[in-house]
Amino acid sequence: MKLNDIHLKHGTQFSCECRVRKPIRRTAITGAKYLSFTMEDSSMVLKANVWSENYNSTVNIHELDKVIVSGKIKEFNREWVANISSIQHLSAEAQNPLQLIPRSMCPSSHLLERLQNMITLIAHDALRNFICWVLSDDYFVIPFVNAPASRKHHHNIAGGLLEHSLECAEMVT
Repeated sequence: MKLNDIHLKHGTQFSCECRVRKPIRRTAITGAKYLSFTMEDSSMVLKANVWSENYNSTVNIHELDKVIVSGKIKEFNREWVANISSIQHLSAEAQNPLQLIPRSMCPSSHLLERLQNMITLIAHDALRNFICWVLSDDYFVIPFVNAPASRKHHHNIAGGLLEHSLECAEMVT
């Protein structure tokens, strides 16, 4: 499930794979300890909190970790917030690695949907699996979606390499 598939209504339960952004350990005015972070995928960004009774402090949560979260949606200070009841590191590769590219990391996030559509057109299973495997590697994919295609010519903006690559692939399909 993508984050934008979650029905933003008070009390809605959900479970999804996402990225952790900006995790900070905090203390509420009541003295309760919690972990505050932003859940992010290619579709959306959503604030989240894990209260001490639901957070095993032995689980180290870091920036850009791939996690599986479950919880409920609530409205707090006129914003939607996810109250997380369970958080675990994603132990296997994501079913859809493109879904876990953080929206904020791709300057042209609409290109991620075009890339996903292009990958679904690949008929050869081994080639499609290989491309998904490459795109699941943060060392490769995050610079790829951010890089310009050139320094002085067309697509010389952040995300230009992804856009240029998609245009080339679309020409040969």
